[in-house]
Amino acid sequence: MKVFRSLFPALLAVSLMAGNVFASHYDYLTDLSAEWIANPNRLATTSGADAAVYNPAGTAFMNNGLYFNVSNQTILNFYSAEVASDYPGDFKESKSHKPSPVVPNVFLVYKQDDWSAFAMVNLITGTGSFNYANGLPSVNEKIRIAATSGLYGPLSAQLVDQVITAADFAGGTQPDLSDTTAATKIKNSRLLGTINCELRGAGIAPAIGGAYKFNNMVAASLSVRYLTSIKSSKATFVRGGKNGLDLNILEAEMKATGITPVVGLNIRPADALNVGFSFEAPTKLEYEIDIKKDLSVDHIVSAAGGKPDGGKYRFDLPGKVNFGVEYAVTNDFKVMASGIYYLSKWMKMEKFDSTGKKVDIDKKSHSYEIGAGFEWKFIQNVAWTGGIVWDYINQPEENISDELFKNNCLNVGTGFSIDANDRTKFTIGFMRNFYPDLKRSNGAEAANGSFALVSGKPVPLTSKYDETYHKESWVVAVGMQYNFL
Repeated sequence: MKVFRSLFPALLAVSLMAGNVFASHYDYLTDLSAEWIANPNRLATTSGADAAVYNPAGTAFMNNGLYFNVSNQTILNFYSAEVASDYPGDFKESKSHKPSPVVPNVFLVYKQDDWSAFAMVNLITGTGSFNYANGLPSVNEKIRIAATSGLYGPLSAQLVDQVITAADFAGGTQPDLSDTTAATKIKNSRLLGTINCELRGAGIAPAIGGAYKFNNMVAASLSVRYLTSIKSSKATFVRGGKNGLDLNILEAEMKATGITPVVGLNIRPADALNVGFSFEAPTKLEYEIDIKKDLSVDHIVSAAGGKPDGGKYRFDLPGKVNFGVEYAVTNDFKVMASGIYYLSKWMKMEKFDSTGKKVDIDKKSHSYEIGAGFEWKFIQNVAWTGGIVWDYINQPEENISDELFKNNCLNVGTGFSIDANDRTKFTIGFMRNFYPDLKRSNGAEAANGSFALVSGKPVPLTSKYDETYHKESWVVAVGMQYNFL
């Protein structure tokens, strides 16, 4: 077991996934209602209790009553990372097809004459879970390099084919890859085990606020949100064969809290036209790391990535400006447009370099999303809605990694709402998220002596390999709204 544990410095901090792969929209994506899934353009809405999050000042233009709105999403994620490497083993593509069946949110709005009060509980910061049964590129490649480097003595013979022996790496140095024999042996090697990586994330965000209508044209709102974001990771080494092994090697949890004030403005210049505006301040999130389990020698996996037990790092939510327009073409047909400007260039994000030093992540520019949609009441009490939204994240290639995986995204949603009676409405929504692939080159060509010293122990630097990140996701949401008054 002591020999086996010596492998884990090669994991570095990669197993301490921050879990930021869970969403686009800079982690706001799961802050959704069933109505939003059916039409992702609700920044000027005044027709539902979910206006408390999308157009809070618009709640002052709702009809009098006590509204309760609840919905749930089922998210089907299909994520993969494909590797093209000069050091191929069994691992070529990492996939996660794990659904998130329960992603709920609740809204409560009380409207009386010129004022309204509201409360809500949403799930944001990328709520969901992933399970990469055959590991992640950055994990598997480092394990393979470590196994073939000879740094772990007899462990090399346990993890790779006998075609590579400890004698090939005598002295604890990497072989000269220009040597034909050594290079051939590496290319013919394969891991006899894989690393199973399970990632989870949830952000619970209760909020309260109120709005006041000054006249028939203008209303303003003020609200505050308290966010608790929890991200966790678990890595398990799985080895098949008659001497099979299933060993949980690492469990880590990252937790942060933050407070966000939100101000809103709703303007209705005409009966058929409504304009919504809101501003969300940046949310400071300083994650504290809690290492539940670390089987590496002296907890070197945790220390190597600069994420020791009790360590802290920043990964904020950006401030954002929301703007929406809704126009009633007829009594039965509405069109709407929306835009969000994320102040992402000014947000604080941190990562750890190969030496474990905490550094700021540079942001290329601010990000945005734009969209348009419609609502058509084609028969009595039944409305068909739909819309599209384009998210431009503008992620620089040098910032792309397994733990920071954010694509641009085209969201296409449609659905139906049914007024069962004067008080009850049901909504079902469907959404398809289209993500263009992300590509990056990772690491540098390994050479003799390309090691980093971590806690006095030599750890090989990453080899050069290219990665292609691919995402697909489908969302189904159902919701109900009831007016008690």
